[in-house]
Amino acid sequence: MPKNGGGKKFKRGKKFSSNQRQRELPEKMEGQQYAVLTAKKGDCRFDCMTADKQTRCARVPGSFRKRVWCNVDDIVLVSVRPYDPTMVDICYKYNPSEVEQLKRDEQLPMLNEQNIPEEEIIIAENNNEEEVGQESDDDDDIMNKVDLL
Repeated sequence: MPKNGGGKKFKRGKKFSSNQRQRELPEKMEGQQYAVLTAKKGDCRFDCMTADKQTRCARVPGSFRKRVWCNVDDIVLVSVRPYDPTMVDICYKYNPSEVEQLKRDEQLPMLNEQNIPEEEIIIAENNNEEEVGQESDDDDDIMNKVDLL
């Protein structure tokens, strides 16, 4: 059995371990906005919701293709085209740790608004359970009436 684990891909991966240095976090400049990718359209295009609550078509540039993989619900930095404001180009994709840092710095207002307090979620779940329990009691009453007939 070989020592290195075998294969060209294994050797290539040795150089690029997960212990890479922290990347510099680019901040948005004039003409750029933070956005959340909402849907894949194909052909390296996505629908995205920008910070100003507009849905726009985002395009992955050629320099990102096959190097940076984007998926739905990723946070990206986009630049708005001055001649066509409905189209944007993706400039940078943020890692989950970078997203947390942006949240702490309060630069992502769109994500802070979507957060629902856990208490409201628990109350809503309890209400749904009670309704389900009531429906099952009604079903038992109906079945008893059917048996009597």
